Amino acid sequence: VIFIVIMKKSDKKIEKKPKTPKQPKPHEPMSPEKKLALKVILIFAIFGTLLCTLIFAGIYLYKAVCTENSNYILRKVEVISNGFWNGKDRIISDSLKLNMQQDNIFKLDLENIRTKTLRVPGVKHCEIRRILPDTIRISLIERVPRAKIAGHNAYLVDEEGILLYKKYCMTTSQTMPLIVGAPSQSKFEVNRRIPEFINAMQIHLHTLHYYSDIEIAAIDVSDKNFLKFYVRYNKGKLRQAIMPNDLQAVDLRLKALRTALIRSHNANDNTKIYNLSFDGRVVCQ
Repeated sequence: VIFIVIMKKSDKKIEKKPKTPKQPKPHEPMSPEKKLALKVILIFAIFGTLLCTLIFAGIYLYKAVCTENSNYILRKVEVISNGFWNGKDRIISDSLKLNMQQDNIFKLDLENIRTKTLRVPGVKHCEIRRILPDTIRISLIERVPRAKIAGHNAYLVDEEGILLYKKYCMTTSQTMPLIVGAPSQSKFEVNRRIPEFINAMQIHLHTLHYYSDIEIAAIDVSDKNFLKFYVRYNKGKLRQAIMPNDLQAVDLRLKALRTALIRSHNANDNTKIYNLSFDGRVVCQ
């Protein structure tokens, strides 16, 4: 009986209808937006590949032609200047620590060289250029000394109050005034501006440009509030002029001083001090 029941059950399993396979979903056509996005991606991929290829090709070509080319090894540093440093090629190249016969001129950082060159005593501006195949040209504009410092013969001062080494300055036939009452030498740093000299040198420069018949022989900068100028008109007597230690109304003060000096010079009087601390008026003593 058990056997018959099992057989019946197995027959029922066999009699089950086979499952019908699922019908595949019909393929939906791609929308125009998707087609456009695919085209854009494809175009960007092609252009990106071309761009990368060009960049790598350019880098390889630049190295092959320039930075890895033995024809562009540094063999000469050429210094052109309007003063002391003109032709001092070896000194400048040593101070810049350039490796002659080793450095490739295309590997040199010109901005770094320019920064270092501006630290050379007396250099005001500079321009660095590569001259093919093996030269670096350094064009300099040097600072012009405008005054000497009493008690410090090794130093000079330019029109901006910048401290200069005398031995590294261009020679000049111009008579320079003497700065008296300078600060302690501990404050001196070459190629740095000395605050005590700024106003005095600006007034001196203005005098040179617009009142050349007034000669300034010395400037006392010891007083923070007033400057004392020892001047002469048309190579006459030496007289003293006192001005506020600022640059306000400089032209007005110098014009008033010049008028007073002309009168004293023509009258041959004994006026020794001209005080210009009173808003354009001159008090003679």
